[in-house]
Amino acid sequence: MVILSFVTPAIIATAYFVAAVLFGLFYFMRWRINSDAFIVHPEMNLRPNKVLRRRLFNFWRGKTVPPSDPVPQSIQSMQKKLHELTSMHQKLTVEITTCDEKLTAAKKRESVLGKEHSLEIRENIRHYKEVEKSKALAAIKLEDPSAQDPFVLQYDSTADPKLRLKALSEVMRIENRIEKYINSSISNFTNTSVWPELKEAIDETTSLLNRSVELGRELADNRSQQYEIADSWNLEQSKRLRFIDFIYFSMGVATTNAFGDMIPNDRFIRFLIIFQLVLSIFLVGLFVNLVANKG
Repeated sequence: MVILSFVTPAIIATAYFVAAVLFGLFYFMRWRINSDAFIVHPEMNLRPNKVLRRRLFNFWRGKTVPPSDPVPQSIQSMQKKLHELTSMHQKLTVEITTCDEKLTAAKKRESVLGKEHSLEIRENIRHYKEVEKSKALAAIKLEDPSAQDPFVLQYDSTADPKLRLKALSEVMRIENRIEKYINSSISNFTNTSVWPELKEAIDETTSLLNRSVELGRELADNRSQQYEIADSWNLEQSKRLRFIDFIYFSMGVATTNAFGDMIPNDRFIRFLIIFQLVLSIFLVGLFVNLVANKG
């Protein structure tokens, strides 16, 4: 009672308003740390009409609007954009999975056809060599009917070494001529029966690879846009409220007369609100008691 004798209604009223300001400061600091600590009405503190009028005024004066003066976006519009990007992200993911499956199948088909193509090329070259050797042997026989087959003579250990050396030289000359033609006209041997299918498989693989790269870029761009939306959301939230808005909210809590345009979305904030409500009720009760006793 001795302490209360020094307390006047003016001191209680001052303490009441100081407490409201301090709690407003606590709420504001919490908001700066975590912009999701409050659920804010989508249109609170948005003034797009004011920005548009300023833009028109600057346009009439021949001035350009700075990039830092955009028309404010509501959270709802950003949510809608984020939902569209998320849906597109899912579609791209499904398309990339499908494209990868097709690409795997196309590469497998290309590999099988490529092996068949290589075997057929080898067979074409082997057949050409045999034909050319037969032609060369026929030419040798035509020139000298008694001449021996150089392809056989070069391996005959019982034959005269000079004849073997001559046969070896002739074989090397024929084989060099054949190899030279093969190297210079390789395209004549690559026209195999599977080449049209192989070319189609190669084109399909190339197309799918390009599409896969394109989808990867689109997916990366989509993720980048989602991150930008999230950053814009956080920036938009933090820019929309000032310290005075939290004093307004704190006074609403103190008078139990909040309007619902700012709703706590954080357990620590709710704990502070409970404490502020109890303190405010106590101070109001003490104020009324003092005024009644003095009356």
